[in-house]
Amino acid sequence: MQRVVRLRYIGLYQIIGGIVGLLMVGYALMTGEGLLKNSAITVLSGSLLFTYSIVCGWFILIHHHQSLKLSIINQGFQVLMIGFGSFLFKYCSGIYLTLGFDVLNDKIESGIGLSIFHVFVNSGEHGEVSVNIIAAFLLVLCNRE
Repeated sequence: MQRVVRLRYIGLYQIIGGIVGLLMVGYALMTGEGLLKNSAITVLSGSLLFTYSIVCGWFILIHHHQSLKLSIINQGFQVLMIGFGSFLFKYCSGIYLTLGFDVLNDKIESGIGLSIFHVFVNSGEHGEVSVNIIAAFLLVLCNRE
């Protein structure tokens, strides 16, 4: 696949993933689903990351000179979904397909879904590491010349 076509698909993917993520944040705000006492910080952080994904996609489509660097950072945030101790971070803008390990329960886990943003601090014990296979693949595509 030609580089320009490949980058156009990545840009569209990032824009659509960011829009889906923002819609999911809006839905959570309207229904009160999944909101905790620190929800303002969580909602703001998630909204900023989903907006960043849209900006990265737009920069790719308009051939901005920093677009690949910004997209690599965006995909880098999405590759690892990690939880240890009382901290958990899961972020994906777009489709995710994860494979990971839950250390606390000695289980291999997998997951699939659309845009996700979870951040938990001081909320129980976490011991999981997952790799987002789609984000890793897109990271490789962004780095490929």
